[in-house]
Amino acid sequence: MFFHNTVWYLVRYAAYLINILFFPLFQDVMKLNRTLTNVVDLYCVPWDDFNHFDFLWANDVKSLINDRVIRLLKKFEALT
Repeated sequence: MFFHNTVWYLVRYAAYLINILFFPLFQDVMKLNRTLTNVVDLYCVPWDDFNHFDFLWANDVKSLINDRVIRLLKKFEALT
């Protein structure tokens, strides 16, 4: 995986991960997390069968993801 020079980026970064069965991909995510200096959240969804479609249509996406995202947005809303 190719990483850009991230020293000059000012955006905040939050990653929401699903169960990563392919270990090299997990290593890439962790490398990116260490490279970025502005990580505000790194969260692995605690449901082994959660997938990309569940981000949109899961019955419990509110408790698994959305509530956390809303809290994070509210935390940084005052800074903008």
